[in-house]
Amino acid sequence: MEINNKFEKYSETARNFVFYFGCENQRNKAIEELSELIRAIAKNDKTNIIEEIGDVLFLIEQIMDIYNISEEKIIEVFDKKHDKMLELFKPKK
Repeated sequence: MEINNKFEKYSETARNFVFYFGCENQRNKAIEELSELIRAIAKNDKTNIIEEIGDVLFLIEQIMDIYNISEEKIIEVFDKKHDKMLELFKPKK
């Protein structure tokens, strides 16, 4: 999948940002960017939503590095959420 290749390319850069700027600074930056995404969604501003999602995704890589969270763990949680959501679409007997 192309998006996975892109994320791998940026993972090393994200780790370098954590090293250069520090964990506390990047945690605060993640909170700031998440707030900006929330505001963009509230305003229904698609252009800004796209930009903020990019910022948030970049910082998620950094948060994963700070807390030593593997991509596999995230996929495991995502798979569980996905399966749970699919259950909502199953006809009830």
